[in-house]
Formats: sequence, structure tokens, C-alpha cells
Amino acid sequence: MHLSTRPWSSARRRSSATRHRCPIEVGQLEGRLLMAGPGDVTAPTTVASLVGTAGQDGYFRSPVTVNFSATDPDDPSNTLTTFSSVNGGTLVAGNALALTNDGIYTVAYFSQDPAGNVEPAHTEIIRIDRTPPTITAVASPSTLFPPNHKLVAVTVTGHVADNLSGVAPTVRYHVVDEYGQDQPSGTVPVDASGNFRFVVDLNASRRGQDKDGRQFTIDVTASDFAGNQATTAPIVTVLHDMGNHNGQGDQDNGGSPTTGTQTSTGNQGGPRHHSHGNPNHGKSSGGGNQSPATHSQGRVTPAPVVIDHGNHGSNGQGNSDHGNHGSNGQGNSDHGNGDQGNHGNGHNQ
Repeated sequence: MHLSTRPWSSARRRSSATRHRCPIEVGQLEGRLLMAGPGDVTAPTTVASLVGTAGQDGYFRSPVTVNFSATDPDDPSNTLTTFSSVNGGTLVAGNALALTNDGIYTVAYFSQDPAGNVEPAHTEIIRIDRTPPTITAVASPSTLFPPNHKLVAVTVTGHVADNLSGVAPTVRYHVVDEYGQDQPSGTVPVDASGNFRFVVDLNASRRGQDKDGRQFTIDVTASDFAGNQATTAPIVTVLHDMGNHNGQGDQDNGGSPTTGTQTSTGNQGGPRHHSHGNPNHGKSSGGGNQSPATHSQGRVTPAPVVIDHGNHGSNGQGNSDHGNHGSNGQGNSDHGNGDQGNHGNGHNQ
């Protein structure tokens, strides 16, 4: 019986020793596996930066350059490759992308490291509007006459259009007066169709020597939502003259009203005469010939006087000079009974 128990004890001791050695061997094996590792499993990260002239409402008003910058904790940046596409087009490798034309672009981009790890694609929406809106405007009336110092209501109507970012809801106007005196300004709404309308009161007056008339330039400026602007400038002119206005002259700033026929240029007739005794000129009925005077820029320049010495009948009357007058002149009237000849009861005045 004693001999039969020894093999059992020896086997039991070997089994116990094995149980104590197994945890040590497994731990060493796990350490060797962890040190070997699974390799590079981290994908790069890419960010995009936009370079251009920023406008309004998320638009750029210039070409845009998109710069890509990729990083990876396991790899240097110069070993990473960035890919991008525009509006679903072909993928292109590179660290920059240029967009030059007006439009709305969707740019997709991502990077890959040497181990083949690829990050999820990013998207960037880029809006470019470099083109100003189109604007037209008309002023009515475009000429003012007579220059009587009265305010005249001038109506300006116009239209604005824009093909990309859209038309801003208002337009601005500013009147530039050639004389720097009447220069109203303001803001008016644009309707859903792009139309606008406003009224300005302009002074119908001008300087007497202003031959080409007084000009009012009405600057009208429209904008789109990107911030681009366009200006149009209809012109309203206070005319210097319109020819014969039924014997009524115009009134200049700082001057007197004129009478008679007024034209836009200088001399209006020949020399003025005093007639003394010439039977071809003196009239026994007391009526004389009329001879016009000379005008130059609103002033009357007397014409040379021609004196005739001849015979008159009784009660002979000389010529009457009723000249047209500028703003500062009056015509001379000569009623001369014959002199220096054989006269009736006449004398010079």
C-alpha cells in the first residue's frame, strides 16, 4: 500500500509546479505581442484657408485661393498628400486651388498618409461675385426753360439688375450742381422687379454768361448683395436760350429782365443813326426809322452814330432808336427835329 501512493504524490507535485509557471509565461507572451503593435492606423487631418477680398453676405469680390494644410501625428506633413475637387469634378492632388470666375463653388478635399490612411472628405462652399449690377436711369424733363428762378420737379426713373448675388433693396442719389448750390441727396427703394422712381426739385436759373447752360448731374448708385456698386448719371440742363420767345427776354441771376428778341449769340443788327434833315430818313409825320443796337453777353454796346446834314421839311423828326437790351442796358431814343439845315420849328433833344 505504501508503494502505490508515491507515484501519485510525484505527479501531484509536477502538476502544481506547472500551475504556478503558466501565469508568468502568458504574461511574457502578451508583452511581446504589444511591443510588435498593429502599425500606423491614424488618418491625417486637413484644414482649408481662403484668401481673397471678402464682400458682403458671404461673397468674395475677387478671385479666391484655397490653401490646404494637412497634419498627422505619425507622419511629417511633407509625406502627406491632399486631394481636392470642384463641384464634383476630377480629384486633383495639391496643396492649393485657385478659383477666378464668378460663381458658387463646392470644394471637396481630404488627405492621405504613406500608410494609406485616408480622412473623411470635407466640403467648403465658396461664393464669388466680382461683377457690379447694371443700372439705367432717365430724368424728365432733361432741360429747363425759361430760367425764371422757379423750382421744377424732375422725375428720375430707372432699373437695376444683377445676375448672381442679387440687387440690394435701395439705391442712393446725389445731385451735383455745376454752381455748387442746389445738391439734394437721398435713398429710394427698389421694387421686386428692380425698378425705382424719385423726384427732385431743381432751380431753373443760370448765369447770364453761361452759354452752354447750367448743368445738374444726378448720380444714382445701386449695389448688389456682394457689395459691388454701379452708378449712372443723367444730366438736366437749364438752357441759356431757346430763340424767339415773343418779345419776352429771360432773367439772369443777379440781372434785370430782358425784353425783345434774344438769341444765344452776340451782335443783333447794324449801326444806329441820328437823322438830321436827310429827306430819305426824316419823316414829316414825326415817325422815325428803327435801328437795332448791338448786344454782347447781356450788355448793350452802342453802335456808331452817323449824322446826316440835309434839308428837312417843317416838323421833321429824326430816327428813333429802340434797341434790344441785355440785362444791364437800356436803348436810346432820339427824337430830333432837323438841325444844321433849313428847318422849320425844330431843335435837337
